[in-house]
Amino acid sequence: AQPAVPPSPSSSRQEEFSRCCTPTSTAPVSRMLSSSRFDAEEEDSAASLPVMLDCFKELQDCVRNVCTELETIDPSLCSEVTKPVLVQKRWAKLKGELWDKKHNNWDVSKLPEIYDAVKFDLTHHPRLAASFVPLYQVANRINNVIIPNEYGWDQRSRVKIGSVVCGRLMRKLLIDMSNTVSVEPQAE
Repeated sequence: AQPAVPPSPSSSRQEEFSRCCTPTSTAPVSRMLSSSRFDAEEEDSAASLPVMLDCFKELQDCVRNVCTELETIDPSLCSEVTKPVLVQKRWAKLKGELWDKKHNNWDVSKLPEIYDAVKFDLTHHPRLAASFVPLYQVANRINNVIIPNEYGWDQRSRVKIGSVVCGRLMRKLLIDMSNTVSVEPQAE
């Protein structure tokens, strides 16, 4: 029999990260990402905090690296459609918004935006920055855990979130429809 191969450090780290974000955890992800106001309700939640913080710090470092690399974009690497200034501004904006200074915690809502932006840049102009690849790897790792739970992690939470979102949309549609019906055509 062959000896068991221990898991690689990256896979065990991914498992640990996944475990802290699974629906069984009682602490919401957003509270877990607060560096100064985390009140652990369980030992398990408190133990997962460093993993979450490490992952978001790694993401922040990668975004910083992309911004630094994009400061010296060679316009010849851009397609005719791509404006280097817009790419720089987009990443500078994401870098500034990842850490919410007002609430002193990570803004988890920026993760899908970062993930989409790096995926777009890798698809449409991968030669702009070599640091897009490590950023994509980090964003993808976090994205695979957090995003599936974005609209709730169980049936009840998904229904509640969906009803809030759809309720607003339905009210707007009803108002728009009633405004359209109540407006009488003007005589020419």
